[in-house]
Formats: sequence, structure tokens, C-alpha cells
Amino acid sequence: MIINKQMHDMNILNDASVLLGCSTSKELYQKLRALIERHDTVRVKTGINLVAAEGPMSSQARRLLSCDLGSRASGGSIGRNNRFFTGLDQADEIEALCIVLLKELFECNHADPRLLGGLHANTVVYAVLKNHFKVSDMSTLNTFYGGNSSNHNLGPPGILNYSISELPVDPNTLEIDLNAFEYMAKFRQPKLVSLGAGLNLFPFPVKEIKDIISRWGGMLLFDGSHQAGLIAGGVYPNPLSLGADIYTASTGKTFSGPQGGMICWNSEKFSSPVSTTIFPKLTGSHQLNRIAALTLSCLELKEYGHEYMAQGILNARQLASNLQAHGLDVLCSDEGFTETHQVVVKWTQEEGARLACYRLADVGVFANAVPLPEDRELLSGIRFGVTEITRLGVTQSQIVVLAEVVAGVLQGNYNLKEARNVVVELASTFSDFKYCLEGGQ
Repeated sequence: MIINKQMHDMNILNDASVLLGCSTSKELYQKLRALIERHDTVRVKTGINLVAAEGPMSSQARRLLSCDLGSRASGGSIGRNNRFFTGLDQADEIEALCIVLLKELFECNHADPRLLGGLHANTVVYAVLKNHFKVSDMSTLNTFYGGNSSNHNLGPPGILNYSISELPVDPNTLEIDLNAFEYMAKFRQPKLVSLGAGLNLFPFPVKEIKDIISRWGGMLLFDGSHQAGLIAGGVYPNPLSLGADIYTASTGKTFSGPQGGMICWNSEKFSSPVSTTIFPKLTGSHQLNRIAALTLSCLELKEYGHEYMAQGILNARQLASNLQAHGLDVLCSDEGFTETHQVVVKWTQEEGARLACYRLADVGVFANAVPLPEDRELLSGIRFGVTEITRLGVTQSQIVVLAEVVAGVLQGNYNLKEARNVVVELASTFSDFKYCLEGGQ
């Protein structure tokens, strides 16, 4: 799969057209209900989610998504003088609470949760840096070395015509080579370094990079979409405390909130440009029901974040160790595998990582393929994340069983029907979300 050649599958779209042409509205509604129930069965009731880009909202936060706020237009900022619509006094208080919680969790002076996703947050920041601070050249991570496309030519920097150079990375550990970067940077003097990775096993050297680029006034953007919950829980270094100028993130993933995005920063110089770029330039009405759910997710992380995220790292290391014990090539075994929620297996079989992930999906285990150094069209990285199973209270003995199934299915020495039965049985033991203000822990 080449990401810049994305197109909808026309067969699926044509099937939908046929269904529309031969069904009544009532029948289509029943079909919709059946598809949602089927999804819940496959992904939740009988499946085990190891997708690193996902983290489950609590049941209480999910209920807030269906509140009346979801039907209301929000246009503008907090306060009667700033909204374009009336009747939003309570929404103002909710959004204000969300902001002050984010500021506390990320130990920053300013935060804005109105973004539709992490990529949307990055779009706003790249636009701000170019239009208000005349930044047009940057260094970032190659997508085959852990980098994320939303910080590269395929994302907002490409649309905004940034000149992009790549950060030097050790292909074995995927860690930034600071000596090589310092040598490169003194000639290029990038005005911006963007640290954002879909594959991140260890903390980035934020302070060291910022010290280097500060010599010519360079700025540092940290896209912490995957690390947001870890940072809020205090188990991953806070990039803003280490010198990052601005921080973007998804509010899903490890943060375990609704799908969306946020921006955090300290310097007042960013406040007006960020706010006015969000609204009215790149956002109309943001979803107030999402803000309500996000506020509760913030409260849950405030109360249980450290315990939740620390347990996630322990679970990731145990999963990695068990996968390696079963003969899989797990990245960074010499460095302890991981210091985040992620585990990565290098899969060099001819089928490639994507087809391997679909084989796992056929028995109810969900992961995804990622590019690794030297990959081209055929990806070789299988990325696992443990945020969801951690919130569901997975035990050490269950991780042992899960690793045996994953390794056995990948290696072709585990009966698929038996593997499916084991996964269904494991999934049935996960009933309540943990780390919640009501129920669970």
C-alpha cells in the first residue's frame, strides 16, 4: 500500500449503490444497525485490539458523545462576546474546564482542544509557523524510520510548500543520531525541527535537539499523538518542559478520549495566531459533545493516568518478551524493547506485514503494518499496542497466552480454528473498563 495513491475501493462503493437501489429506508436502517452490531462483535466482544493508534474511551465518556451538545453549532471561542450563537453558556463552562485540565496534565500555559484530529492540529501549527513566523524549512523523520506522514511531504508541510530535510536516524534502534544531526544542522540551520512518529519505542532527545537549533532561533514542534496519555500520566518526558515550542496530539490513542486533536504551548506569542487560525480559518463549529467526552477523559487521566500508563509500559514489555521467546524478531530487544505502549515485530516473510496482519485479524487479533528502514511497497513492520488491553485489565497470564497465539498464527504452526477459539475466550474475560471515575477502578 502506497499512502499517496489512496483511493476508495470501488467494489465496496458499488455494492453500497446496489443495496441503496433495492432497499427501503427501513431496510437500510436495519442493515446499518446490523453492521454496527457486527462491528461490535468482531472488534470488541470476540476480538482483541492491539492497534497502537487506538485507546478505548470509558463507557461514561461514550455516553457523553450522545448528549444534546452534539447537535449544537459552536462557532467561535469561549464567552458570549466570542460565540456566533447563543445558548452556549454551559458549553463555555465545559470547554473552559477541558482547557484547564489539559493545561494541568501537560504542565503548560495554553491549550486548545477544538481540533478534529492530530493531523488537523498539525495543519494549524504549520500554517501558523509559516504565515506568522515566516518558517518555511524544516527537518523531520523519514516515514520509513518511524516518521508520520502528517509531518512530511504527504501531509500539511507538503501542502504548505515547506522545504523538508530528514533527521538522521540509527536504522537499528530508530533513535535520532545526535552527532549526525548537529553536523547536518550547522550547515542547513533548519528553522523548525518536527518530531512526530507513528512508531516510537523510546523518548526523543528533545532538550538536546532544542539546544542545537536554539543557536539560530530554531523552533521545535513535538507531535505527541501516540505519547499523549503517557505524557499526561507522567511516564514519558514532557516535551514542553524540555524545550519544545509547541505540542500537538490526538485525543484518542493513549489519551483514551474521543477522536480529535489538541494543541498545547507556553509562549504567549503563539496564542493569537493559533486561536485565529483554528477559528475562523481552518475550523467552523467544533463538536461540543466531543469536548464534553474529552473533559471526562482528562479527569480520568488526572485520577488514574500514572497507574494506567505505567501498567501499559509493563504490559508492552511483557508482550515483547513473550513474542521474542516464541521466535519472532522483536525490535530493540537489546534496549529492553520499548518505553512506550508500542511493540514492533520485523516480519520479512514474502507475504509482507499487511497480509500477516490480516491473518491475525482472521482469528480476531488486530494490529497494523508499518514501514521500517529498507522497506518499499512491501512493509515489514508489525506494530502492536497495549493501551486497550491494559484498560481492560489484561493479566500477565493472559499476555502469555496472547503472545503464543500471535506468534503461532504468524509462524503458521497454530491451528487457526483453535486460535480463534482461544481469542474469543480471552476476549470474553474482558468485561469492564478500568481507570474510570464510575465503575472499574
